[in-house]
Amino acid sequence: MSNDLRDETSKNSYIETTIKYKNIEWSFSIGHTDKEGHKGSKIGDVPHYHIQMIVDDKPFIRFNDFHIQFTDEDLLFFELLEQTPDLFSIKPSFGMGISVIEDEEMLEYIAEHTTVADNEETAPFSRQTLIEATERKTISGDLIADAIEESNKTKEPVGRILQRLISDAKFTTIISPGKGIPEMKKRSGKK
Repeated sequence: MSNDLRDETSKNSYIETTIKYKNIEWSFSIGHTDKEGHKGSKIGDVPHYHIQMIVDDKPFIRFNDFHIQFTDEDLLFFELLEQTPDLFSIKPSFGMGISVIEDEEMLEYIAEHTTVADNEETAPFSRQTLIEATERKTISGDLIADAIEESNKTKEPVGRILQRLISDAKFTTIISPGKGIPEMKKRSGKK
């Protein structure tokens, strides 16, 4: 699972991402000052990025342990990002993280293709559906109970089942990060 939400990324950073797999958590941080290097410092005076690794909830590598130098290609990437922001953006080359929910087109796809998780604590998405009956109509409790029973058998979300069964109601589906998405780890201060 990966937390790369733009609204959780510091305004002073190009990229902040936290990735968790089983008992290992990696966090990457590229601040605006990292791109230039920390002039006059003993370490980190060249353009660099930071990584943190936590294993079994214990620090293995801290953000300030290393200043990993950028390649020339990395620096070209940042130059393109700054000079042509309307033509160039930061997108993962493989496997997006939870920031996929920040893309309107992907939200529709997720709403259509998600299934009920076996374990809510590890689920990447939280899906909530609001149903508003048309004026002077009600939604049968038996219909809702049947949809819940079908969902338990098929793993299809209750809201999607009801949307298929009720043609004259308004449905609003909200997709948000699930409990399985790691908390974004932040660097504190200049390192």
